[in-house]
Amino acid sequence: MLTLKNTIWERISSIPKDTDKKRANELAGNFIEKGYLGIAPTKILNENKNTFLAFYKILAEHKGYINNIPSPAEQYCDSSWMLEADFCFINIRALSKSRSKTGKISDAMKVLPAVRASSFHLAPFFDCAMDNIYAVDSLNTISPDIVDKDFLDYGLSPKEQMQMFIDAVHILGKTAGFDLEPHTSQFSRVVLSAPEHFRWLKLSSDKQSLYGNVSQEIMLENEIQGKLVEEVRKIVSDILLYHQISHIEDLSRGYETIRECHRSITNKLISEGYWTLPTHTWGGVGLPQFSRYNYDGNYPEFIYLDKNSQDQSMHSFGMLTPFALYGNLPINKEPVKPPSFHKKTISFLQNIFPSVVNDYKFDYVRFDYVDHIFDSTVDNSDDTPVSDRMTPKILRDIISKAKEERPYIGAMAERMGQDAEIYAKLGFDLILGQDMICTMNIDYLSCCIEIQKNLESLSDSGELTKPCSMLFAVDTHDSGHPLFWKKPLSDVVGERGIALRHFLSRFLYAGKLKRPKYECIGNQDLSSGLYKANNKKVSLKWKGNINYCANYHMLEDIYDSLREEIKNARMEPVQFCSNVFVWSLTSDKKTLICFADLERNERSKKKLKADDYTNDFSINISELSKKSSNVYYIDIQTGIYSKINIDKDNESLNISNVAPLECGIIVFEH
Repeated sequence: MLTLKNTIWERISSIPKDTDKKRANELAGNFIEKGYLGIAPTKILNENKNTFLAFYKILAEHKGYINNIPSPAEQYCDSSWMLEADFCFINIRALSKSRSKTGKISDAMKVLPAVRASSFHLAPFFDCAMDNIYAVDSLNTISPDIVDKDFLDYGLSPKEQMQMFIDAVHILGKTAGFDLEPHTSQFSRVVLSAPEHFRWLKLSSDKQSLYGNVSQEIMLENEIQGKLVEEVRKIVSDILLYHQISHIEDLSRGYETIRECHRSITNKLISEGYWTLPTHTWGGVGLPQFSRYNYDGNYPEFIYLDKNSQDQSMHSFGMLTPFALYGNLPINKEPVKPPSFHKKTISFLQNIFPSVVNDYKFDYVRFDYVDHIFDSTVDNSDDTPVSDRMTPKILRDIISKAKEERPYIGAMAERMGQDAEIYAKLGFDLILGQDMICTMNIDYLSCCIEIQKNLESLSDSGELTKPCSMLFAVDTHDSGHPLFWKKPLSDVVGERGIALRHFLSRFLYAGKLKRPKYECIGNQDLSSGLYKANNKKVSLKWKGNINYCANYHMLEDIYDSLREEIKNARMEPVQFCSNVFVWSLTSDKKTLICFADLERNERSKKKLKADDYTNDFSINISELSKKSSNVYYIDIQTGIYSKINIDKDNESLNISNVAPLECGIIVFEH
């Protein structure tokens, strides 16, 4: 048998015991046969972590890997594979069996094969501030919250543990994406190690004005900023020397030393009045303005205004500071002239993802905070920002830089909209779409179909600069946000509502620009709590709904059996019958007639009565019946095909007793 040489996997090969290896062989056999493990994430977390060390090694050797674990994306000459993939968001920190504890890398390795997606969108995993994983504190140090202490005892450093995790993704034949943020936490180790890439303010001794009683515009000029950066460097250098470490990410004296050093530097900067300028709000213009010092909270307060001078402070993120990509931006006003570009800072941002790829072999980059990138420029320009956010030009250059050495690298935008063709011009392959904030009713699906037809038309005419599409989000990690559903989506729409979204994600779209499915860890068995887990050190609220998990895998099995037909099919709406939507997916060999009883009022929390639903309807099949040899109804819960006897002269097919939010598929073989 081929064995992995000179790899992490060879080093840990002696750790699993015979009982671990026996169980690993059982699981590996199941995975090789089916391509997944049909076990609920809640249950699979009970497996021994060492079993999965053996499991992945068995799979790697089965595939003939010797000195390297390749990514499946490496075989492509571009990022077109993104349109064929399906995605799952995964926050490692949220995967402990116990809600009050944090998940470890070893936990995440367990759940990967139980998810029916070909790609994982990995939540930020570096050290963070104030327990918020998106308030990035480091671009080097893996959060100790997810590091497995037993693996440390095995001799695996935090970095090696993360490398092993990405290897595990690739061994399964899947890909992994990295979350890139255009900001960090306000006193992050990124800020402290490279203060020249951020904007600084220094407060007066009473902290009620800026030092020297100068205006904020004056303090942000290059000369004063240069002086403040040198003063910050001196404070950082002195405290590093005291702690006997060479730089703020130097782990030679242990993690607690850099944490204590980081805390000392932050406290010293605050005591002497040094603060980074916070990021502006989405509706804001220019830069936020220092207002006053909050002595009770020990932090400065800022004024955030939009172009109409309306207060935007309720949308502010005081804990975050953006990269200083531009100079001479005005205070709470739109620029009247193009800003100066800080080329070194732009280059610094451009090189973050390539550096991460060198360490961890990610396959695509997901850009956070780009939802309004095209309405955040002056007069719809390409390179004049209205505020401190990235411009389309900078985004295009970052994506181009990411592809220089690895042309297969993909790009995904956190854009809750349906304008994928605009983002494609910057090099994006996919945008998030807006499904997670919408009700799956007839009006919304009608709109989706029109937009999809327009996208296909643009593609057929050659107007698209590159193939692109929108994800169909069954759920996202933000669905519980106060501005969205306020609680987990599964709690809002229920089991049937999540099942409906899952069905639509697989069978509503077809062809070369189909919308890839996007789900979240936990959707597989209706577990929830990701939004909270992104902001606190807690794990998911595990539901362990075994029946739903079985239905999840059955629907995926049905989809896999029809995948090639759907890939080569054209989607056409057939009819709306009250609240039931019927559509067809037609290829050379088959026509799938799909139907779904849809949701009702927008964000309605009212429980509908049985008589609110249309339980019977008819489908016109006059043309299909003439050219079809066999007709089957697929039970999407059991996967059983039941033959339907239809005469060539039949003009309609009657469907009876459709339950609330029920979905179904009828297959016509030509």
